[in-house]
Amino acid sequence: MHLGSDLIVCSVTDEPVIVRLDTLGSVHWEHNYSAIGEAADIARAVLCQLPWMADAEPGVVGTMDRPSLMECLYRVYEAKYETQMARRSSVGESTAFRVLTNKGKFDITLNCWVELKETYDENHKVPKIEFDPGFLVKEEDRVSRYH
Repeated sequence: MHLGSDLIVCSVTDEPVIVRLDTLGSVHWEHNYSAIGEAADIARAVLCQLPWMADAEPGVVGTMDRPSLMECLYRVYEAKYETQMARRSSVGESTAFRVLTNKGKFDITLNCWVELKETYDENHKVPKIEFDPGFLVKEEDRVSRYH
């Protein structure tokens, strides 16, 4: 059976729950985040690059405290922008954030959008690295030098 769309169902109570129902009717219990749509695979690849769980195993590279709301918003912004860049023909520029808390529903301000964009732009600059001719070795020299 083909459902024709994906669906995410979430509940944040004592134990947060994220369930994704894919277009083929399969149910997926997600942890920390989920993504749906044509570019969901790209979004999930971006979102998995940083740790999300505060109780990650001690000593694991990249463990951190539970991400703040701004860090979560940034991660979603980054994933959305990356999918937009990868799939220009099918992922539009329009984006909206809705933050749900026990105090109500909130949109983010223009200042928050600016902060997210500036942070993204700063984090995604190609670093200037000076080239040293010593970084190259002729193939015939490499074989004899390294083997």
